Amino acid sequence: MSAWRIVEKKNYLPPLEERFGFPPGLFDPYELIWFSKKRLMLTTKERLPEIAVTTPGMDFLNIKGKIHKLSTAAARRFGPFATQNLLQLGPKEARQYCQRIELTWPSLPEGVQSRGYVIVGGFGGILALGFIRLERGLVRLESLFPTSYQVGSFDSWHLPRPAKD
Repeated sequence: MSAWRIVEKKNYLPPLEERFGFPPGLFDPYELIWFSKKRLMLTTKERLPEIAVTTPGMDFLNIKGKIHKLSTAAARRFGPFATQNLLQLGPKEARQYCQRIELTWPSLPEGVQSRGYVIVGGFGGILALGFIRLERGLVRLESLFPTSYQVGSFDSWHLPRPAKD
């Protein structure tokens, strides 16, 4: 008996698709796997028979809190497909974000529709996630850039990159 199980995507993906505007069918080639009380992993249907219990796929979604949070890996993989709540930073702001310095604006920046999680881009790619708060008349971006993050290859997850039209 395996420690993981496949879960229904319809129970988890609609809020992400709505929040980030991911196109329909983007996650069709993948399966979501419940791996712990707070984490869902992502893998391909073809890989299911070979999954080892300790490495079922890419860390995809933290389901512990009231609002589910994409992992940094998932944000970097699928962020280019987001059509909303995608915040592109210039070089100076991106450096500050990577140093986990809070950024502020007088109003919602372009690409951001509401408070909550946003996918943060900069330096020509997706960096990670951030959290937008509205406080004291300012829009604040809390950096969720991992302190120990190193840019790596997606190849280790054995997941094909989705084709972008």
